[in-house]
Amino acid sequence: MARTARQRARLWMHMAYAVVAGDWITRRYVTATSVVSTTNQYTFSSVNFGEAYPRRHIIVGVCYRATGSVTIDSVTIGGVTATLNATATNTTSGNSSVSTLAVAHIPTGISGDVVINLSGNAVRAGIAVWNANLPSTTANDTATAATGGAEADFTVTIDKCANGAVFAMDFNSDQTGGSTFQGFSAASKESKTTRADQTITVTHTDGVTVWTGITKDSDTVISTGTSAPQALSVASWTAR
Repeated sequence: MARTARQRARLWMHMAYAVVAGDWITRRYVTATSVVSTTNQYTFSSVNFGEAYPRRHIIVGVCYRATGSVTIDSVTIGGVTATLNATATNTTSGNSSVSTLAVAHIPTGISGDVVINLSGNAVRAGIAVWNANLPSTTANDTATAATGGAEADFTVTIDKCANGAVFAMDFNSDQTGGSTFQGFSAASKESKTTRADQTITVTHTDGVTVWTGITKDSDTVISTGTSAPQALSVASWTAR
């Protein structure tokens, strides 16, 4: 029997509060967007955060490409300074390809600004957004990969937390049909099983990003015509 809108809302609120009792983490992928601009501050305005509830945390996968060595000074989500998890920096070419997972507790509001403040100018950036009933802004475990050049494939191992969730952001560069591009892929997964190590692999072939050990949420092309070294950020949380 199909659920009514009120029943669906009650079910979602039950899941949102479940982490209080140590039951499970539930995540929802919301959106992704990007921009090509030379600046040291990227403002993504009125970003959709999804449903509001008391234990809602917003997870923002952040990536950017910069000339030279450029680091993240801060990320704010809805005006709240976020905790950065699993920051990966690839400087293989002398420039910077960077990814991270920024998290803030935002219990109210269905949208807000995401602001990325950098130590110097970048030339393009992108974000992917999830919400989840996390117990903390700091991950239980993290993994990064940031070696090699364009079209590099990565394999990492992370603690797949019991009744928890894993999030991943991959700044990537690939070639398809003779055309190169820079972009990113976002992925996530919930775990209702016992605690164990989880191997996550991301590969890039002919413009297609393939994840194993985690579920792809989106692929985004930021710009075409240039390639760049890649960077991968992965973080996991447990409800217990």
